[in-house]
Amino acid sequence: MKKSLLKKSNIAIGILAITVIGFAYILQEKFSRQQSDFANINKLLFVFSRQCNLEQVEEAIDTFLEIQQEWERKDVLFSRSSSPTLDYYPSDSLKRLGELLLVFSKSPTNKSAKIKIMQEIKSINAKVDRFTLSSEKTSHTKQKKEEPR
Repeated sequence: MKKSLLKKSNIAIGILAITVIGFAYILQEKFSRQQSDFANINKLLFVFSRQCNLEQVEEAIDTFLEIQQEWERKDVLFSRSSSPTLDYYPSDSLKRLGELLLVFSKSPTNKSAKIKIMQEIKSINAKVDRFTLSSEKTSHTKQKKEEPR
């Protein structure tokens, strides 16, 4: 009788451990995907800034549209997230960068427009970094709560 109870409790503990490990894995995968999405956005922002510096207007416009598309996809994923965060920076915040790009496209040699674009990219990168760091803290906190003691 005791062996039977012990065996059942060991099975229950095993199932619980597998569940916790699976949940931790899912959280880690979600966080990794999120990190890679923002890494891609940062890469596109770098390419965009380089194209603006080289006065490659058409390429810069295409890259900006890619950034917007990637970020809008993030908006959809974020809106479906079960744990919203106040630090999220939505794609409509790229509006200023789009306006600066319009000015730049009319006059690619305008140094003032280039400087403003670079400042806006720097600001966006800082906001992305803050969001990424806050997401990382949230992810690690959730994982610590789920770990058995």
